[in-house]
Amino acid sequence: MLEERLAASPAVSWTGDLRIDLYTGGLRFRFDEGRVSSVEHWTPPPGDTAIVADASLTVEAFLHLVLGNRRVDDVERAIADCVLETDTGALLLDVLFPPMPMSTWEFC
Repeated sequence: MLEERLAASPAVSWTGDLRIDLYTGGLRFRFDEGRVSSVEHWTPPPGDTAIVADASLTVEAFLHLVLGNRRVDDVERAIADCVLETDTGALLLDVLFPPMPMSTWEFC
């Protein structure tokens, strides 16, 4: 599914890492020519400014993205702890985790 979304985006055939700092740990998505080659636990090295996260956000904010509740710009506006560090991070998070249609339940 992630590869299909990437293939239909401006980031088609992208190769590189998407690093997400979740403050209590993080994730690194590794892509090779538009295919997911690995998803692994990643922690930003303390004090190393050469390797930065593409995005920093809370676990709860990331779940909103993954579940399709919110778009990246919605999360960035609504949550102070959400920081998009790179254009790559902003683009890939938007492409990989688009908003999903949700049904609403009405309660009487």
